[in-house]
Amino acid sequence: MGKKSCLILFLIIFSLPVSAGQNLILLRHAEKLSDSSDPALTKAGQQRAVCIANWLSGQEFASQIEVIYSSNYRRTLATAAAIASKLGVPIRLYSARKLEEVAEHLRQNNISTVIVGHSNTTPKLVEIMSQDSVNKMSESNYNSFWQLRKTVNSYSSKILSQQPLGCDFSNN
Repeated sequence: MGKKSCLILFLIIFSLPVSAGQNLILLRHAEKLSDSSDPALTKAGQQRAVCIANWLSGQEFASQIEVIYSSNYRRTLATAAAIASKLGVPIRLYSARKLEEVAEHLRQNNISTVIVGHSNTTPKLVEIMSQDSVNKMSESNYNSFWQLRKTVNSYSSKILSQQPLGCDFSNN
């Protein structure tokens, strides 16, 4: 192979887009009105959902997010709707009672997404996907969410805190 052919091959290989990998953002819905079976978001919850959407839209991987998954409850759907609207992607429903199936679906589809769940399901799904032990989430915790990034055949997890996003909900 001549120098010219090697140069062309080199340029072709290094001009191909580099896959940034699958990013999964898992979070709990924003603040809810009450402990009823299907409450809506509080005003602070609505503000938090918008804040999360604004933060996500500024992330390097935001353009890779293809879909938002939400359980079929008003509080999760409202949180997901703010994100989906900002990113211009659809919302798909998932069953919070079938987390193993959800995890398998996410692994097989290999797309970057946001999953909006609950205080009991979000940490559990992180554990299933990353195979890391995750602390339980209290009912009053709306500040933490996780980023899972696929590396070869496994997922590494990183807990993120929402407070540095510039959102202060302590007085709402």
